[in-house]
Amino acid sequence: MKIELFVSPTFAPCEDASRIWSTAASEHDASFSIIDINSPDGHAYAQRLGVHAVPLVVIDGKPLALRVQTLVEARQLVESNSLRKMI
Repeated sequence: MKIELFVSPTFAPCEDASRIWSTAASEHDASFSIIDINSPDGHAYAQRLGVHAVPLVVIDGKPLALRVQTLVEARQLVESNSLRKMI
């Protein structure tokens, strides 16, 4: 599973989201990356996926959650996405 978190370093809630999603990803052996939408590459990638706001989590190429989730919510999203792959 690939988890990407789109962030802006100038938006304080993104720090909380980064910490939460990093924890959730490591608990489920998922790859995790942070995409800075202010960098040229990050901005171009965000445009390709239609990302217009942050923090936004993308799991396996699908934008799934906008805003800062709690750790419990993040775990639930990861687990529900894992279950879909098994079916």
